[in-house]
Amino acid sequence: MRTIFVLFIPLLCITSIVAQVTASSSAGNWSTPGNWTNGVPANGGTATISHAMTMDQNITVFNGNYTLTNSGSITDNAGGSNYNLDIRGTGNFDVSGKIILGGDFEIRNFANVTLNGCDSIVVGGDADFQNDGTITVANCAALLISGDLEFTGSFEGTIDGNIQVDNEITGRNSGNITGVGRMCSDGALDFRNSSEAFGSSTDCNSPPCCFGPGPALPISLTNFSSEFISENRIKVIWETESEINNDYFIIEYSPDGLNFESFETVYGAGNSNTPNSYSVLYETEVHATNYFRLTQTDFNGKQETFEIIKTEKRFENETISNSYAGVFPNPGNGDQISLEFKNITGENLEIQIINSEGKQVFEAAHSSIETQVNSMILNFNVALPPGIYTVILNGISVNENLRYTVN
Repeated sequence: MRTIFVLFIPLLCITSIVAQVTASSSAGNWSTPGNWTNGVPANGGTATISHAMTMDQNITVFNGNYTLTNSGSITDNAGGSNYNLDIRGTGNFDVSGKIILGGDFEIRNFANVTLNGCDSIVVGGDADFQNDGTITVANCAALLISGDLEFTGSFEGTIDGNIQVDNEITGRNSGNITGVGRMCSDGALDFRNSSEAFGSSTDCNSPPCCFGPGPALPISLTNFSSEFISENRIKVIWETESEINNDYFIIEYSPDGLNFESFETVYGAGNSNTPNSYSVLYETEVHATNYFRLTQTDFNGKQETFEIIKTEKRFENETISNSYAGVFPNPGNGDQISLEFKNITGENLEIQIINSEGKQVFEAAHSSIETQVNSMILNFNVALPPGIYTVILNGISVNENLRYTVN
């Protein structure tokens, strides 16, 4: 009799693992699941950050693909722990918003970071770039490091914007920085084992140490002046040719040139490679002689104060000859603006408002502008979203581009 053997082969249950895809859904803490469409970003997944997220834990992008849009930001929790950002494995982080870290910043093992446009990564600790990782800092973008920077192990950096390091920079084991930007350190710069920055391997032991052809930090101020407008009004004006890591300006007043008091804070452009114009009105008590001082503050708290300027008061029997146009309040909430004029005569004044992308968001025409001091309120049907705008005024006796910021 023939025996038949039946071989039972168990079926293997194969589970398909799909990488997580999530996006921010509201501003708040990074570790809160409710602030994401599909949970807190995890290793190997895809995450899009389009809101203001607060770091309440270390963030690791391990083999994942993260995107920070220009409407998003990542900021270390003020007064909390100094959290780290670590990009590793084949992780990729495409950054078009602002990142402010209290801790360290690491890129390693074939990971890549791209810092786009005119945005910043501000690092409160050290930066460690190694092992075939890459970073690209676009023109007008800035990487600011409060501690040390080390790039090593065939790390490649393409820097068309700026890197500013408060302490030392060390390049080792074929680490390489190229591009048309600039890298500066307030400490020494030490190259070892075929490492280079912008084609140079020469050490620098007399800080500040800078390499590359790009512009210096933080701003290039082309004008700071003041103008008497009326009995209790002085216009303070300043212009920048370029800005890197510029958070805000503080404008101070003094009746004697010795004791100054702040009366206005104006947000800067952050990073900008185009000219920017600013103005504020001092409207308190105008003395016979008035002094003003301008202080610029960058995103990691460093400040630079410029030379003091003064304005003499003109009295009623004196001629006020200069024309003037201004926009107030500035910054504003985007619902409406007040345009104020002095010594402007003409008809068919054309008004345009342009956003930071060069798109027109408002247009109007007004006639019979003929006054020594006058004002006009413009109400918007839809509030302008937060951002930086240019108010363009064109008429017979006025042709001005006024900067307007919506917070």
